[in-house]
Amino acid sequence: MQIYERDVMFRQQVGNLQLIVGIYNNVQATILPVEKPLITQKLEAVDTALKKGLQVCCHSNRGHAFCSWLLRLLQLCRQLQQYASSIDACVARSHMHQGHVSASCGIYSHII
Repeated sequence: MQIYERDVMFRQQVGNLQLIVGIYNNVQATILPVEKPLITQKLEAVDTALKKGLQVCCHSNRGHAFCSWLLRLLQLCRQLQQYASSIDACVARSHMHQGHVSASCGIYSHII
């Protein structure tokens, strides 16, 4: 099959790679140092898949291996993103709860 006949597949692969890069970079940029130990295992899984992908891309002439790797990496990155989002939501809730507790303590300290 000529390369121009597979343009849709290549566009999808490029789009998936861009999505993977965006998710990974966003997680790396927004994760707090205190949260990092919670996602270290998932980050390492993505990093391992990336390294495996270099071998697949360089040593394989079959598109199937690349497509399988790309879909697995996308799945790992989405799991990482969901996990990081859950952590962020928990941190936001704890900050909100802490603010309510502080405000309540402030009200009672004026009474005493």
